[in-house]
Amino acid sequence: MTTHRRGRNGAAEKLAAGDLDTPVSRILYLPEGLVDAMQRHRRRSGLTNTQLVLRALNAHWKEVDDLARAEQQAPSPGEGDLFSDAELGTAQNPTRRQVEITPTGRQLTVIDPLVQTTAAKDRSHLIALVLRAHLEAAATPPGKAKPRR
Repeated sequence: MTTHRRGRNGAAEKLAAGDLDTPVSRILYLPEGLVDAMQRHRRRSGLTNTQLVLRALNAHWKEVDDLARAEQQAPSPGEGDLFSDAELGTAQNPTRRQVEITPTGRQLTVIDPLVQTTAAKDRSHLIALVLRAHLEAAATPPGKAKPRR
């Protein structure tokens, strides 16, 4: 029987053995528009995918339930619009793209329980919620309110 190793350089085995400092490759499935915004931010900031995700989690983890509820609510029409985006209709399943992050086992022991204790559907959804909030906050000049749509 062949033993298959998952992750880079046997990272899954090291994590299972208790080596929490080993980076472990994880794939997220994020909406295409969010990935594009993430890449633009990364080019400006010089951060890696993992650094950006960890900063977003650090800044917005307490808001996950509120962010998930807000995502479910139909937005009101924007200023000067007759109908909201939801009323106009959007793709039911937006195109998703893969994004790799390499958190350590220790970081995963913090991230993964958040999926179980919040309204996030899975790890990718959790990360999408906090990343969207983080990137919106980064794009909003200090003292200015975020535009509502």
